[in-house]
Amino acid sequence: MLNTSVSPDQGTTLVPSSSSLDQHLGALSRSTQKQVSRGLERLTADVVLAAAQERADAGMALMRAQHSKELAMYVEGAKAELAELHEHGRGLVANTAIHEVTATGALADSVSKAYPIVAPHVWKIVDAQATGSAMTVLRY
Repeated sequence: MLNTSVSPDQGTTLVPSSSSLDQHLGALSRSTQKQVSRGLERLTADVVLAAAQERADAGMALMRAQHSKELAMYVEGAKAELAELHEHGRGLVANTAIHEVTATGALADSVSKAYPIVAPHVWKIVDAQATGSAMTVLRY
């Protein structure tokens, strides 16, 4: 049976002492010693690779977190720009509606003076256009 000792830097983890391991390896045949040595080398390589993988995973997690922050900042900027464009579009629609209703009202005034009999119908058309324009502005 292997002698074990407590490693001071690992708390209560039990590890074989090197003298005990050397003693048991010396008692084994040459081919068995080679197999044990290869097994220990593979185990050491696996541990080193696992540690490197953990460091790489931690680095990737950090990069993702940083990328998420940058993406969030970009999205917030895009939202602000979109809100500004939306407000500009709303102003443009309102301005166009006002000009169209004003022009139609002026035309209706001219038609009403020239043909007084159709004046009520013309002003109904102007009212309908004004209502439609107001609803369009409200949609934005």
